[in-house]
Amino acid sequence: DELMGVTSNLDLQIIEKGKKVELRAGGLSKEHACLRWLTSTRWDFVLVISDGLVGERLFEHFPKNVYSITVGKADNRTDYYVKTQKKMREFLEKLANKKENK
Repeated sequence: DELMGVTSNLDLQIIEKGKKVELRAGGLSKEHACLRWLTSTRWDFVLVISDGLVGERLFEHFPKNVYSITVGKADNRTDYYVKTQKKMREFLEKLANKKENK
C-alpha cells in the first residue's frame, strides 16, 4: 500500500508476485516490444523458446506463423514442449547442423 501511494502519480504498473513486487513502466511491456519487432519485418522463420516462467503472456499474442516451445514445464499456449534444457540444446544443435548441411 505504501508503494502505491509513493508511485500513484507515476505511469507505473505494480505487480505483486508472492514475496516479490514488480514495477513496470505503464504502456510498455515485453509483449508489446516483441510484437512490434515481429511485425516490423517479414521473417522467414521465428522460433520462440521459453522456460515457462518468464514471458508466459507473450505466447498469447504471437502471430500464427511463430513456432513456440516451452522447456521444463508444459504450457498449452505453446506449440511444443521439451522436457529439459539438455534436450533443447540437442534440438538446436540438430537444427543448426541441418542449416549448415544444405
